[in-house]
Amino acid sequence: MADHYEVLGVSRDASTDEIKKAYRRLARQLHPDVNPGEDAAERFKLVTHAYDVLSDDDSRRRYDMGGGDGAAGNFGGFGGFGDIFETFFGAAQGGGRGARPRSRRERGQDALVRVTLELGDVVFGAHRDIEVDTAVLCETCQGSCCQEGTSPVTCDICGGSGHVQRQVRSLLGNVVTSQPCGTCEGYGTTIPYPCGTCGGQGRVRSRRTVSLDIPAGVETGLRLQLPGSGEVGKAGGPNGDLYVEVTVNAHPAFSREGDDLLATLEVAMTDAILRDRDDHPGLGRRGRAGDPRRRAVGRRAHDQGPRDHAAARHPAR
Repeated sequence: MADHYEVLGVSRDASTDEIKKAYRRLARQLHPDVNPGEDAAERFKLVTHAYDVLSDDDSRRRYDMGGGDGAAGNFGGFGGFGDIFETFFGAAQGGGRGARPRSRRERGQDALVRVTLELGDVVFGAHRDIEVDTAVLCETCQGSCCQEGTSPVTCDICGGSGHVQRQVRSLLGNVVTSQPCGTCEGYGTTIPYPCGTCGGQGRVRSRRTVSLDIPAGVETGLRLQLPGSGEVGKAGGPNGDLYVEVTVNAHPAFSREGDDLLATLEVAMTDAILRDRDDHPGLGRRGRAGDPRRRAVGRRAHDQGPRDHAAARHPAR
């Protein structure tokens, strides 16, 4: 069997990019659509098989260590069981002749930001403008990934199918397997003149402001979902979602118990006996503790009830 490095015309210490470039150059010369000769077809199979082995790090490592063509479990030069299963089941999973190229447009990733609130924001609700570092649509190409006046071109290796086929020998004889095209990466098209702003991605990193109305009653750890406010996808794909995680700061006078707010007011014994009311700080207003007589110290009371060592209860909505 010919040496894979010699087939591709590269040295044994060639990088992955050098191997890929060598394969593309030879594939353009030997592809059956370009060179229909039988000798070219055989060389194309050798070139494709050599690239399959050397482009995968594990297969290349096994091949360099003397493991034949780099595939584990081969029998006397025949393809492994993986080739057999790929042949019979690959077509059902989109790997056969009817397989379509994959789209460049992809959904963007979800994003997570954290916002810190005060207790008053929890009681009354709040509005926040949040700065988000995210991916936005490229204004230069508007998601086309191409320079102005250009467009993607059909891949000359796979003919736009996004897949290439190769013939291998297996226990059942010669079979044809299909795999994503290494030239167009399965897209079926290539971009000879990518956009200079986004590098052919259709999106760029930027900071933008997201307006958020936070409802009353949220608590620490709660996540609010904003559909479509996450990162824009590749090639102008749909946006992901934005999640806002809430953290509520502790308040010096109030604590929370479910939907209730508790505040402890300490008064002198003489005030508890002689005074009818006492002011205490509130959330946006001042509350009053009144008529503490005939109440036990430490008893919990409502907003209009007495205060000794009592707790004021306010709805947190």
